[in-house]
This record gives sequence, C-alpha cells and structure tokens, in this order.
Amino acid sequence: MKTQMKKRQTGLSLIELLIGTAVMAVLGALLMGIFARGAGRYNLETRQMIADARLQNAFRLMERAARHAAQAEIDNGRLLIWEVMDTNSTGQPMPALVNGQLVYRTETAHVYYLSDTTGSLQQSGNCLWVGERDAQGTITPSEMLLDSIHRFDPQISVSTSGILVSIDIETRWTFGDHDFRFRTERKLLINCANTSR
Repeated sequence: MKTQMKKRQTGLSLIELLIGTAVMAVLGALLMGIFARGAGRYNLETRQMIADARLQNAFRLMERAARHAAQAEIDNGRLLIWEVMDTNSTGQPMPALVNGQLVYRTETAHVYYLSDTTGSLQQSGNCLWVGERDAQGTITPSEMLLDSIHRFDPQISVSTSGILVSIDIETRWTFGDHDFRFRTERKLLINCANTSR
C-alpha cells in the first residue's frame, strides 16, 4: 500500500515550498540591493556630470568674453573683462586711431562675481554671477552661472603678449552622505590688450 501512495504523490511538500520561497526571497533581496546601489551610483554620476558641465559652461563664457576683450581688472574680488567697442566685419576686435595711436576702445565690461541667489552686489554668497557694467559704472546682473561655489579667485598679470587672467574656481556640493568638490583653474589670454596698460 505504501508503494501505491508514493506513485500517486505529485506536487511539493510544505517544507520544499518554504525552502524554495526562502531561497527566492534571499535572491530577490540581493538583486534589489544591487539595483539600488546601481541606481544610486547613476544618480551620483549624473550629478557630477551636471556640476562639471555647468563649471565648463561658465569657463566657456569667460573665454568668449576674453577673446573679444581689450582689458581685464579685479575690483573688490570681481573680475571685469572689458569688451572691445570696435570690430571688423567678422566680429574680430579692431583697434581705433585715437590721438594718433591705435588703441582698443572699451565701453562695457562683463563682470563675474559672487553673490547670493538674487545677484545683488551688496550681498555675499556662494553663487557665481555674470553681469554687465556700463560706461557709467552701473553693474546689472545678467545670469547666475554656478551655485555652491566655495572659492572664486581671479588673478591678473601683464606680459608682452597681453593680459593673462588666471581663474581658480572650487565648487562644493553634497549628495546623500557624499561631499564633492571640483576645483578648476583656467588661464585666459587677452591678447588684444592695449600695450599702455
């Protein structure tokens, strides 16, 4: 009789079902952990790429301003890159004849400075702004380029090839329990600088 029961028995016993469920739960938990870690790493790398892209964009704007500039100066920690007023038909800076000398005339300046999220010149903060300074000295904020700036340190030196602007920027931000810092230094040459400056 016992041999007949074994032949008719199909399916799983309760113990086999519990063991199978436990194994599947462990495998599922491992896979979910791997997925969560991968998704977190993806978010982290995405944030890093965005922060780096914004920093590179800010430098591109400064480089573009320097290509068409006649001079640069530092005023109260603000970097001023003075735009050339006279250009040729292709938009390249051209000197003008003033009092018998060829000079690059300037009218407005691109101003790079740290402020709060409002861009106010009277507020300090950790946001890098660009603004325009007109001939009367009025600075109007244009655009916030970066936030989470820990350091913005422009320096200027004069050489025979023009004015060399060194810009040191360090950004700092936190994502989850990770603290990130990007520090980049760029040098911009203003090669159409007036030799008398």
